[in-house]
Amino acid sequence: MEKSHRNILFKNIELYRTKFYQNKLLKGILLFSLITIVTLLFSSTLEYIFRLPGTARAILLFSSLGLLLYTFGIRIVVPGYHLLLRHKIMSDEVAARLIGDHFPEISDRLLNTIQLDGQLNKQDNALLHASINQRIQKLSVVNFPSAINFKENIKPARYVGIITLLAIFTLLFVPDLYTQASGRLINYNKDFVLPAPFEFKFEDQAEAFRNEDFTVLVQLNGEAFPEEVYLIQDTRRIRMTKSADANDTYTHTFKKLQQDRQIAFEAAGFRSSDMRIKLLERPRMGNYKVAMDYPAYTQKVDETLENTGNLRVPEGTNIHWKLDTQFTEEVKLLTSQDTVNFEPNEKSIFTVSKKLAETIEYQIQLTNAYASNKEAIAYTIEVIPDNHPAIDIETAVDSTMYNYLAMGGEISDDYGITAFSLFYKIESNSNKEDNYKSVRLDFDPSQKDQNYYFAWPIDSLSLNAGDKLTYYLQ
Repeated sequence: MEKSHRNILFKNIELYRTKFYQNKLLKGILLFSLITIVTLLFSSTLEYIFRLPGTARAILLFSSLGLLLYTFGIRIVVPGYHLLLRHKIMSDEVAARLIGDHFPEISDRLLNTIQLDGQLNKQDNALLHASINQRIQKLSVVNFPSAINFKENIKPARYVGIITLLAIFTLLFVPDLYTQASGRLINYNKDFVLPAPFEFKFEDQAEAFRNEDFTVLVQLNGEAFPEEVYLIQDTRRIRMTKSADANDTYTHTFKKLQQDRQIAFEAAGFRSSDMRIKLLERPRMGNYKVAMDYPAYTQKVDETLENTGNLRVPEGTNIHWKLDTQFTEEVKLLTSQDTVNFEPNEKSIFTVSKKLAETIEYQIQLTNAYASNKEAIAYTIEVIPDNHPAIDIETAVDSTMYNYLAMGGEISDDYGITAFSLFYKIESNSNKEDNYKSVRLDFDPSQKDQNYYFAWPIDSLSLNAGDKLTYYLQ
């Protein structure tokens, strides 16, 4: 068999194979374009008319994407892969059968020739060579690529053109079909409400505090307003109260909120988007202790009180507050004179100390990132001044012999008497004393108020004429 005839035959088959995949790719592009436009029109029209719920939109979107991806892969990627990379393409025998379907008069001869050529590689037979060479000469005049007719794609191309014109027409005259309906399909996980002849105006995100009342307010904007507005919570439908000051404003108060809420509003068959009420924690004060470190002069034993803020303490008392709090980041002690910050000692525990010299009114303020304590925590600490001990004295002198000096009266102190003495000094012309001498007087340490009497034997002082006696009680 002459190599030139054989080369012509197999080159002819290769040209057929290339044109076959080109045609298949062209058909795939037309089919993919047609399915894309039809799917877009169908899905958008369905959503535009029926305003599907989120689940239905998700099913429609992902089924359409699945169909498009499948078509693109099978009809475009696969033939393009064969055409460009020439990998796993059809064999010569398969190509011969396809060519034979278009040229039935050479179908058997072409297939036999391909098969005999394959056997030629295994056995060198002169008679077989001659037979194959004769067949190839007759087959080389047939134009195998002409079996592929690109013009058969004209009709599908017309369909694509018609559908494309229809899509352009709807884009021009019904733009919402693409801008709104398609947008709702893509954002299938969002809630889209039917436009109402009026607009609901409210905060999408609101914040409220646990265990406190919270009033929801919605305002309507538009030319006409419905008679009633309802608040929708889960399956409940609550009629809202129209504001006395404005006909377009409606309110509803939740009592003692305990958890987050997701609500919506409904009026005249139209429903708003959702509103979320996020629950926040206001700082709180739990149990607290007040420890009082009394000054030594009071002889009082230090003590600690719980959950008591109003106090009556001696002057100079050092007071220590220890607060157990919840949801608190900062604590302050506020007075008219100054502000003192509590120190955080451990989780939720705050402490502060203050020494008092006068009566004060004070507040404890708790704060966090969201708020401070709602109700004022106010107390008064009355400080008892440390008054000096009081001494009342009356004296009587022995006017006959001048042997003694009698003195008596009353002594008192807020916290009791620890010492009571007579101090004196004698001054004469020859001797002037600067230091006082003392005489301890009797008293009862257990009594805050008591009487005393002392007869001072002044004859024992050996006073001379002209001497001066100076004395005082302390």
